[in-house]
Amino acid sequence: MNKIHERRKGIESLARKYSNVPMEAILKNDLLRLGAAFSDAALKACEGCCTKSYRLFTYDKVKYSDLAKGEHFKVPEVIKLFGGQYRLRETAVQVRLNPQSPYEVDVIDGQVVLCGNGANMADVRLPPAPKYYYKTFPDGTGFSEVVAWVNAIAFATVYTVCQYWGTKRECKFCDINKNVRQAKDYHKLFLPKTYKPVEQVVEVMEEIFMKEQEQGFDERPLSFIVTGGCIPKLVNGKNEDEFYLEYVERIRDRIGNRWPGMLQTAPKDKKTYKRYKAAGVTTHHAQIEVWDKDLFEIICPGKGHHVGWDTWIKGILDAVDVFGEGNVTPGFVAGVEMCQPYGFRDIDSALQSMTEGFEFLMSHGVSCRYNVWNISPWSALAGNLPPPLEYYVRLDQAWCETLLKYNLRPPTGFGEMGPGRAVCQHAAYMDMDPIKILYGR
Repeated sequence: MNKIHERRKGIESLARKYSNVPMEAILKNDLLRLGAAFSDAALKACEGCCTKSYRLFTYDKVKYSDLAKGEHFKVPEVIKLFGGQYRLRETAVQVRLNPQSPYEVDVIDGQVVLCGNGANMADVRLPPAPKYYYKTFPDGTGFSEVVAWVNAIAFATVYTVCQYWGTKRECKFCDINKNVRQAKDYHKLFLPKTYKPVEQVVEVMEEIFMKEQEQGFDERPLSFIVTGGCIPKLVNGKNEDEFYLEYVERIRDRIGNRWPGMLQTAPKDKKTYKRYKAAGVTTHHAQIEVWDKDLFEIICPGKGHHVGWDTWIKGILDAVDVFGEGNVTPGFVAGVEMCQPYGFRDIDSALQSMTEGFEFLMSHGVSCRYNVWNISPWSALAGNLPPPLEYYVRLDQAWCETLLKYNLRPPTGFGEMGPGRAVCQHAAYMDMDPIKILYGR
C-alpha cells in the first residue's frame, strides 16, 4: 500500500468518525503535519506567485541545503486548495517544504493540483504576488523582505532574532535564530541588521494599505502585525516596549486606524497595555506556546526564567481588561505538548491539557489560537514524529466547542471563520463550521 493511499484512507476514516469537522480542516492539518513536495512542473507554475517569505521561522521540514531544486526561492507562501475528489471549498494552507512528503503539488493536464502517485486530491490556486513585491529601496532591500504579504495580513517581523538564545534559553521547538543564520548563507538577500529600519517598514505599510488597492490588487488587506523575537534586554538602546511601539505609532500615523493592528510581545501590566492601546495596538499576542506549567518551564526555558508561567498567564488576563474580548489572542504551538522525551505520550492526556487551557483562557475572554507544530530540523526537538492527525482533528473540535460555549469572537485580525472563508493558513481551527459543531449538520 503506497503512502498517499494510506493518507487518503486515514483522512476519510477521520471524516466519518468526526462528521462535524470539515474535510477542509482534516486535509489541511495533515498537510501542515507532513509538509508537501513540489514537482519541477509545479515550481515552474509558481512563477509570479507570492513567494514564501521565511519572515520569522522556516516552517519547513528540511534545511535549505536539503532542497536540491532551490524550492525555497520559488514556492508560494500559501497554496489554496479547492475542488478535487473531496469537493473542497477554497482552503488556505501554509507551504511547509518536505521533499519526502506523501503529498506533492504537481501539474496534470495544465492544472496545478495536490496529488500523490498521480491521484488528484484537490486543485490548487497559487496566489499572485502583490505589486509591492517587485519594488526595492535604494539600498537594494526588497519591499517584500521588510513586510511580507501573508494571505491578506501585512506581516512585519521588525526584529528577526530572539534574545532567548542558546540551549538554556531558546524555546525547544523554535528556529528563529537558526532561520536568520541559514538565510545569511542561502537566501538571495539578507538584511544586514537584526532589526528593520522604521521608515522602511512604514513606507511598505503605506504602499500596502493606501496605494496597492488603488492599483487594483484583488486581495484586500485584513490587518497588520508587528512582531519579532523577545527582547528582555535592549535593541538599539531601546527596551521591548520602546522598540516595538515606535513601529506601531509610525504605522498608525501613516495609515490611520481603519485596520486592526496586532503586536506580539511578552505579557505586560495594565499600565503598559494602556500605553500600547494609545499607540494604536488593537490586538495583543503574548505567545504562551504550551499550557502545561511543567512543560512550559522545560520547553520555553527563556520565558520561564525571565517571566514565569504564572506571570505570563496573569499578563494575558490583564490584557482583556484593556483591549477587550477577542482582542487578546495568545498562541500555542499545538502538538508540542506531545514532544518526546518531555511531553504527553497519548492523545487523550495531551488533549485534556490543551482543553483545560482553552477552558480557562476563554472563560476569561481570551480568544486563544494556535499553529500546528512544525518540527524544524534546526530546533532542539528535531527528530520527533508529528502527533497523530486525529489529535489535531479533536483539538480543532475542542477549540470550536469552547469558543461557542463562551460566545467569544474568533481572534481579531485573522478574518472570517468557516470552511471556504477562513484565511488563517497555519492551523485549521478557523476552518471549523460552528453550525456543524452546534447542531451536528
